[in-house]
This record gives sequence, structure tokens and C-alpha cells, in this order.
Amino acid sequence: MNLTYHIQKKKARDNGEVPIMLAYRINGKEVYISAKRNVLPVHWNKDSADSPIRSSYGDGYITLNLFLKNFRNHHGKLADEFYIINNRFPTPAEFKSLCAGKTAQPTKQPDFFTLYSQFTRY
Repeated sequence: MNLTYHIQKKKARDNGEVPIMLAYRINGKEVYISAKRNVLPVHWNKDSADSPIRSSYGDGYITLNLFLKNFRNHHGKLADEFYIINNRFPTPAEFKSLCAGKTAQPTKQPDFFTLYSQFTRY
């Protein structure tokens, strides 16, 4: 499972800003989730996973980087919780459903000892 950010240059707005998307990849398949934020491509740092927005963005770059970090962490926790319940990571379609707030039905409910052993493994 991998969570990374990308910008969609093909969907540029009139002012030149492009949407920021969170990509969820597993087993060679992927799905994109909108971060509901836009940025000019010149301010995008594709080489930095922790701080994708360059300081040239202006005063708000720290706030935007913090938002993106929290957004990725939140969605990573959704995938981790799904893993604990189902003993596997969600497929891209299941992940998209989780992110939309739709509850995915677990395939089984693990017993306490299974849950505890998975929790202590981290």
C-alpha cells in the first residue's frame, strides 16, 4: 500500500492552478482522492513527500503542507483500520468508498487475541 500526492496538470483552472490528488496504490492498481486544494505547478515540489508545496507559494505554504500531511495520515489510518478488521488492505474501490464516508462491511469480525496480536505488531 502506498499513499502519495500528485497534481493533475491536465485539469488546470483559468488561473493556472491545478488540483492536488492523493494517490492510493496497492497491487499495481490505484485510485485518486481529491485533497480539495489547488496549487500553481511552479510551487509543486514532486520530490518531497513531506513538504510538496515550496516556500515560493507564500506565507500559506506551511499551513498547506500541514493540511496535506494530516490529510494523508487520516486516509492512511482508514486503510490501517480496514486492515485490522479484514486482515488485508482495501482494494482501490473499497478505499474510495471508505474515503467517501461509506462504511464498508467487514468480511469477518476478529476475536480479541487476533486484534491484539495485529495491534502489537506495529
